[in-house]
Formats: sequence, C-alpha cells, structure tokens
Amino acid sequence: AVPYNALAPELSDNSQERENIYFTTNVFGMLGTMIGAISPPALETAGLSKELSFMIVGLFFGLYFVVTILNIARNIGERSEGYEDTKGVPLVPSTLRSFSNQGFRILLMSWFIDAIGVYSLSSVLPFFVQYYLQPVKAGISWLTNEIFLGMALMALFIAALVGMPFWKW
Repeated sequence: AVPYNALAPELSDNSQERENIYFTTNVFGMLGTMIGAISPPALETAGLSKELSFMIVGLFFGLYFVVTILNIARNIGERSEGYEDTKGVPLVPSTLRSFSNQGFRILLMSWFIDAIGVYSLSSVLPFFVQYYLQPVKAGISWLTNEIFLGMALMALFIAALVGMPFWKW
C-alpha cells in the first residue's frame, strides 16, 4: 500500500503545486477534525444519546472517507513515464542515505517537535478541562466537560486555520 501523503508527487512535478496540494489537504483535514470534535456534543445537545451521536458522526466520516478514496482511485492514475528502467532500491541503504541529507534532518526534527507539541496538548487537554478548569461548576446547565472540551478544541483549530497561511508564505 502507498502512504496517503505519497500521492502528491504523483499529482505534480511542480513543487509549488505540491505545496498547494498539501496545504489544501491540511486545511480540509483541520476542518474535518473540527466537525468531528463539535458534532457529537452538538447532537447530544439536540437530544440524541452520546452513543447515537458518535455513531452518526462515525458513519458520516466513514462514508465520506470511502467515497473520497474511491474517487481518488478512479480519477488519479499512476504515472507510467520514468519508471520503466528503474531497479528496486534497497530499503536500509536508501533510508540511511536520507539521514545524510541536512535538509531532511532539519525537517524531520521540526516535524518531530511539532508532533510532540500537538500530541501532548491533545492528550492532556481533556484532563486539564475536567480536573483543573471544571466547567460543570460554573452553574450553566448545558455546559458539560465534553461541550467545553469541544469548544476548546474548536478555538484551537480555528487558531491553527488562521495561522496556516503564514506557514505557506
């Protein structure tokens, strides 16, 4: 199986176009995450049970994923030019060769630090909301920990969406 992120080089040889492809996928990925974070509490507030809310959101995103992947598989073909005379490249030597590239090492470290920050925040935020902020003690009947967490995630993702164009330019 080819990794999902490896598709952009197949779509374009132009680095600016590939950057636009990755930028667009990140924006839509962020919007999808926001919808996924907001939808279950919103459906609960509308009167559905927690289980039914998550099932509806899961079915929606599952169907959306299947339809979009089938669309990609149907409309984007694999390139045939340039691959006829290539031999298989050994995995270990080519991987080790990547680490001798200074640009790759800088990008890998940047990605690693970014991932540590994002995953640390996303794993600690529910506990921070429940045990430190304690929004249920505010006395607002509809403000549960889950709804407040959804609102906090929405604010985080909106800030990320607003900041995303600054990374592009």
